[in-house]
Parts: sequence; structure tokens; C-alpha cells
Amino acid sequence: MNRRSIATMMALGLALAAGGAEAGTLKGGSWEPTGCGAEPTPPAINGSSAAALNESNKQANDFAAAAKKYSDCFVGEAQTDSHAISTANEDFVHRLNAEIEKLNADSKAAVDKLNKKKN
Repeated sequence: MNRRSIATMMALGLALAAGGAEAGTLKGGSWEPTGCGAEPTPPAINGSSAAALNESNKQANDFAAAAKKYSDCFVGEAQTDSHAISTANEDFVHRLNAEIEKLNADSKAAVDKLNKKKN
């Protein structure tokens, strides 16, 4: 494992630790968080009586709090994954460019060496 790979792994580990959540999963083109639990389901509002409406409003408030918590977790995991993907992409491009530059330099050195033998 080269230095850049080790640095990438360390950065990913730090990003995951800082995010406080596991990274999500991508299945069939759909991304989902893995550490947020089930997405809360909004309650139905029951306006059949004052008591039923009051209970519905309590459930709606509970839903709003649970939805906020889920949303914060969802966004945190998405940002963690986005950062990890961006870092991996940048590292790949840098590594690929360095490999191409090395091949070009090695090729030029070989051509220069052959030209010296001719002269």
C-alpha cells in the first residue's frame, strides 16, 4: 500500500468518525443511510373530535422531532460518503496522472539513451 492509499484510508476513517455515523449503502441506484434507523412515517390527522385532533397534533409534533433527527443523520451520512467518494476520486486521478507522467519520463529517457548510442 502506497503513502497516498494510507492517507486516503486515514482520511476516510477520520471522516467516518467525525460524521458519527456509518456510511450509507448504494443499491440499485438508490442511496440509503445505514445508521439512522427507519425513516419516520407521518401520522394521519384525525379531526373527528377535539380529543382526536389534539392527539393527532401530538403525534404530528412527535413525527416532526423524529423526522428532524432522521434528516440530520441522513445528511451527515450522505456528506460522509460524498467526502469519501470525492477523496477517492481525487486520489485516483493524482495516482493515474503520476503513473502516466512516469511512463512518459521513462519513455523519454529510453529514447534519449538510444539517441546517445546512435551518435
